[in-house]
Amino acid sequence: MRARHSWAWLLRRVFAVEALVCQRCAGPMRLVEIANDSDTVARVLADIGLGVRPPPRPRPTPPGQLELDFAP
Repeated sequence: MRARHSWAWLLRRVFAVEALVCQRCAGPMRLVEIANDSDTVARVLADIGLGVRPPPRPRPTPPGQLELDFAP
């Protein structure tokens, strides 16, 4: 019988993404809730202090403006 792998293992294997490790501090992350519909997503985001809409996109650089790439 074939063993089933967790979703975190699959993400790591396919996309080389550590889903359960914080990218900022390298600490462990925890699953808060599984949200399958927009109302649940909105409630979960509100509970953890985030807005339901993504932040606004940055304004485009004016033509001729020097663009610097500041990588963290």
